[in-house]
Amino acid sequence: MGYINLKERYFLLRHLEKIKIHVCREEQSLITSILGKIRFPDILFTPAEYRFLKTVIVSCLHDAMDQKDEIQVNFLRCLSSKIEQYACQEE
Repeated sequence: MGYINLKERYFLLRHLEKIKIHVCREEQSLITSILGKIRFPDILFTPAEYRFLKTVIVSCLHDAMDQKDEIQVNFLRCLSSKIEQYACQEE
């Protein structure tokens, strides 16, 4: 299993905190839950949290592609694959 390293955790914490005030209450609740989990090494995201994170990462990935930032694109692709490994399989 790929470990979500400190740089990746910091990116998620920073980005989720930034968008938290601009989303609906349901998504704010998801962000709060994710922020609480991401600080600890044993992470298991619910399916809803996983879908939300994938949406956020894909959005960031599209922005990086538009800016032609290959380093950020590779970083986000790697993070996306790691997030999949921490998703709870139950729906």
